[in-house]
Amino acid sequence: MSLPTEFQLAGHKIDKKFIMSGVRYFIVGFSTFALDYFLNWLLIIIIGMNYLLVGYIVAPITLSFNFLSHKYWSFADAGSDKSKTGPQVARYLVLIAFNAFANMVLMYLFYGRLGLPLLEARAICTILGVIWTFPILRFWVYKK
Repeated sequence: MSLPTEFQLAGHKIDKKFIMSGVRYFIVGFSTFALDYFLNWLLIIIIGMNYLLVGYIVAPITLSFNFLSHKYWSFADAGSDKSKTGPQVARYLVLIAFNAFANMVLMYLFYGRLGLPLLEARAICTILGVIWTFPILRFWVYKK
C-alpha cells in the first residue's frame, strides 16, 4: 500500500509542489532575518550609523528581498505576467501592515494583559505570524 501523493485541504491541493513552497518559505524567512541582522550589525556596530536611520535603510532592502524571493522562488511565480507584479506588491504591503498591527495587538494581549515574559510573548507572536502568513502569501499575494 502506497501513501497518497496529494490530498485536499480546504479545497486546495496539497502536493509535493505545495510542500516545497512551504520549505522555501521558511528558508526565505530565515534568510531575510539573517540579512536584516547582518545589515543592522554592519551599519550600526561597524560603521556607527544611528540605529533609527538604519531602520529606514534596512527595512526596504529586506522587504524587497523577501517579496522577490517569495515571488520567484518560494511560490515559483517567475513565469507570470509582469502586469501581476503591481497588484502583488500592493497585496504584500497590505499583508505587512496587517502583520504589524496584529503583532502589536498580540503583544499587548500576551505581554501587556496576560503577563507572559516578554521574549516568550514575542516568540508566540512570531510563530503565529509565520503560520498565518504562508497561506496568505500562497493564496492571496501570489495567487495564480
